[in-house]
Amino acid sequence: RQLLTLCSFSDSDAQIGATKVFLKDPAYKKIEAMRNAKLDHLAIAVQRYVRVKESYYVKHCKFLWLTSIPIQRFARGRYSHYIFRTKELAWECKKLTAAVYLQRNARARLSGRLTLRRRVIHFAKLIQACARACQSQGQLRVKQAVAYERTEAAVAVLQRLLR
Repeated sequence: RQLLTLCSFSDSDAQIGATKVFLKDPAYKKIEAMRNAKLDHLAIAVQRYVRVKESYYVKHCKFLWLTSIPIQRFARGRYSHYIFRTKELAWECKKLTAAVYLQRNARARLSGRLTLRRRVIHFAKLIQACARACQSQGQLRVKQAVAYERTEAAVAVLQRLLR
């Protein structure tokens, strides 16, 4: 009864049975129109929520894409600096190798003199220590290059996915 009074139906528009409510066609259309209006209002609210969430997602993707560009620029700069340092290191290693050969020759010639021999051996040890350090630094550079290439590949994959 309260539902009928809430919808402002007269007794001729609707009848209440023991387990059911019987509505005539105009009353049924009126109650369906009220239901559809409420559903439309809810559908608009759901659409608004989805649009907001989608805009946040698009904004987040654009942010990731824009921040990955400076990361890639930085990585390229580091790699080019690494290439320069590797070539420079190779040149220094060649110079050290030549110095070691010269010292061996000088050591062989000066082996008769004890004081000169001690000095030559001392300086030879210093140069060999420098050469070993350069060689280990070169191995470290190679490992860094491999790690850098992996990082650059990951950034490229990330950018491809975000586009």
